[in-house]
Amino acid sequence: MDFIVDEQQLLQQLEELKQELINLQYLPERQQLNDLSQAFLSQWKDLQKQQRINKQIRDLSRSQFQKDDSILHIQLNQESQQESLNRRNFKYYRDQTLEPLTTKLLNADRRIQEIKQERQILSEQLRDYLQNCPLRSLTSPLTILYEDEYLIAIDKPAGLLSVPGRGSDRQESVLRYLKQTYDTIAAIHRLDQDTSGILLFAKDLLTHRTLQQQFAQHRVKKVYEAILENSCDRLSKIISGTIELPLWGDPSSRPYQSVNLNHGKSAITTFNLLNPSESRVELIPLTGRTHQLRVHCADSNGLSNSILGDRLYGTQSQILQSQARLHLHATRYSIWYDGKWLDLVSNVPF
Repeated sequence: MDFIVDEQQLLQQLEELKQELINLQYLPERQQLNDLSQAFLSQWKDLQKQQRINKQIRDLSRSQFQKDDSILHIQLNQESQQESLNRRNFKYYRDQTLEPLTTKLLNADRRIQEIKQERQILSEQLRDYLQNCPLRSLTSPLTILYEDEYLIAIDKPAGLLSVPGRGSDRQESVLRYLKQTYDTIAAIHRLDQDTSGILLFAKDLLTHRTLQQQFAQHRVKKVYEAILENSCDRLSKIISGTIELPLWGDPSSRPYQSVNLNHGKSAITTFNLLNPSESRVELIPLTGRTHQLRVHCADSNGLSNSILGDRLYGTQSQILQSQARLHLHATRYSIWYDGKWLDLVSNVPF
């Protein structure tokens, strides 16, 4: 019972810190400071440009005026002094305007670093708690697609997490089950809980680092297969194509991802229509954003046709009525491994 109480308390503390972190990261003063800084910079450049022109005119006047023309000399010096004063006044006003914003954001950034340290400590405490959570026995053993001394490829079933989540109710995962057999093992990448197919794990640090780098550099060749919710009649004349829609995960509505031209990160997917009659498509992600394939299928600027069984991005009628699994499967991966391409294949279960 004490374990449950401690777990709930840790989760609540972590959630509170997460919300505080989001608020500090998205303070409106950050945009205000950026906008004002850009405006002041533009004004400063205009001021400098105009004063350079004025100086050239004064220098020309000095080269032409008579030595006994003291009135003109005084006037030119006064103009020069006034412009120097204008520069000082501009800098003073700029600094006085920006200083409160800068101070607030410096304090916010210090607090962000404190929060990250606090979250790390609490996360380690929570991890220690959760490592003791018992696991239920799998109804059927995990299917191993490939294994050697350094690498193992699993055919992940739909509905099973790739790695443990937060909370004792989210510990049943491929990684936790593999740790019952392997002393050292780490996930190289992840699949969504509802997605099935090829999932890679490393048995040593070097393999983990090397293959993770391949994923990060988009060098892994990945092929997915999906069945879409609606008829592909609209695509019947389009055998293949490319979808380029930047994706952004709003921290306040995770895990939901959306297309966002301003804040989104580049996301590119190519597709091939395999069987229009059953809305079956081949999806090849050239980048690896969270929920990339699901959003690119569902978004009106993508295929405008969500994946069958997608409870997050599907249409409202599908979400309410469909009890089907997510019809998305990682069917082929090619990785550069041990000096050659290693091709991994998982049969599509639907």
